[in-house]
Amino acid sequence: MLCPVSSCVPQGSSVRLRGWVKSARVQKHFVFLNLSDGSTLDGVQVVYDSGAASLRNASSVSALRTGCSIEVLGTVARPAADKPFEVLASQVTLIGGCDEVSHH
Repeated sequence: MLCPVSSCVPQGSSVRLRGWVKSARVQKHFVFLNLSDGSTLDGVQVVYDSGAASLRNASSVSALRTGCSIEVLGTVARPAADKPFEVLASQVTLIGGCDEVSHH
């Protein structure tokens, strides 16, 4: 992510991103991941559709939690929200997992 994906890669292009999950919002069929490689303060929003994308090296989307490292294959898209772009994942591979943090 050395340059903003939206200015380097046209909408509809295939991309491969690697980085760490800054946050994950799990919904019924979708997971919204904020992915960062550390090169910028802003991450990239990745949309994982459990009905359309594959998950590798993890038993479920619950393994995609803050701090884990992943690789995403997907397509650059224009979101409906206030972000300039997002990546629609076709495959997410868990590279390094993180233990769930318990708050006592």
